[in-house]
Amino acid sequence: MIRLKKVLKIILKNFLALICGAVFGAAILLIFLKPILYAAIPKDAGLAVIALAPALLVIYGIIFTIGGGILAVILYNLILILKKLRKGKK
Repeated sequence: MIRLKKVLKIILKNFLALICGAVFGAAILLIFLKPILYAAIPKDAGLAVIALAPALLVIYGIIFTIGGGILAVILYNLILILKKLRKGKK
């Protein structure tokens, strides 16, 4: 039972890192796509820009969210490994 609690605690921490990374990735996405979204607002913009803006938002949203989440989990585990290595040297 104690081992199960440890495993669930590790899973929860990795899941929280995944969620934080996904939110960070979505925020970065909005920063990068801001010019494209603003270009789709005026009436004199071409139909291609207006049609592509939501599609790009969805496609890049999926990529940045998944990528940010995976990167956050990897970084979190690397930090834990480095802490253990420093602790072992002292």
